Amino acid sequence: MAATARLNALRQVLSEREIDAFFVTNLSNIRYLVGFTGTAGLLLIVPDEVVFFTDFRYDEQAHAEVAGSRIEVKKGTLLQAMARDDAARGIAKMAFEGADLKYASFEQLQELLPGRELSSAVGIVEGLRLRKDEEEVRQIRAAVELGDRVFGEICELAKPGMTEIEIAAEIDCRMRRAGAQAPAFDTIVASGPRSSVPHAKPTRRRVSAGDFVVLDLGAYIDGYASDLTRTLVVGSPSAEQQQIYATVQRAQREALEVVRSGITAAEADSTARALIDMEGYGDRFGHGLGHGVGLEVHEGPKLSQESKDTLETGMVVTIEPGIYIPGWGGVRIEDMVVITDDGCEVLTRAPKDLIAI
Repeated sequence: MAATARLNALRQVLSEREIDAFFVTNLSNIRYLVGFTGTAGLLLIVPDEVVFFTDFRYDEQAHAEVAGSRIEVKKGTLLQAMARDDAARGIAKMAFEGADLKYASFEQLQELLPGRELSSAVGIVEGLRLRKDEEEVRQIRAAVELGDRVFGEICELAKPGMTEIEIAAEIDCRMRRAGAQAPAFDTIVASGPRSSVPHAKPTRRRVSAGDFVVLDLGAYIDGYASDLTRTLVVGSPSAEQQQIYATVQRAQREALEVVRSGITAAEADSTARALIDMEGYGDRFGHGLGHGVGLEVHEGPKLSQESKDTLETGMVVTIEPGIYIPGWGGVRIEDMVVITDDGCEVLTRAPKDLIAI
């Protein structure tokens, strides 16, 4: 979707909420709206203009990337530049991204714009980002395919005696070589008893016979992320390992069968959770079923028991049930899917049967 269309969609939401002026500080939201990929920017939307503010470091980059906006390269802070700009004059009410703006910046804003009515607006641009267009899905698909390829390479390469750090380094290096601009998050490699820690940091622990090894990896391509988790076993799995792995695999399969446009995120979560609970591991599945993925690896919607979200066509989400037993180990299986009218398209192609290394 072109910048003009996205800005028009934003203006429609602002009009519905009776917001005269809105400034955006979340960099992912700025990228979504006008295409800027740098790390210093502020976007001001007023009734008759859109202005993008940055500093000298991003002058050339902004003029190459930013669409649909007047570009201002200023000295001083971006808030100072915005407050002094002609576009901000005469604006009595202004909204900001309450989930992003730091309190110290809010205090500075009050000093820079005395007498203005400032209000927090949460989730406005994020709401527009929930449903992906065809180009966004294409970019996400490319990132997913890259992750699938690297996972396949790691299955051939990983062997007993390697450390978690060594395996993580191979994953990151191979993603870069395959075309990723960056890992989408800190790669997770957790082996043996450490596999019960859902977001474990890789350590010098050497993988050994009998270990589960949880791999959680993702890549950024053209700004869009992927997220993939698989669990390997070193050598022959025990009966208990086979049973727990099969439970997680079945829970994920049943969740994939029910997700579609119109189902609530809580209902999707409950489908997987009920099966895991029935097998006696309900208290060992302590996180939500999944989350949205796009410009950020964790974004809306949230698939959990507490979620108020409803799945809609075009959303891209993860489906990732798990079982984690402290002192023993854990299993997680994660796919990315695109929600459709009558189900979902599973983007992830990495095999899900238990692989022994």
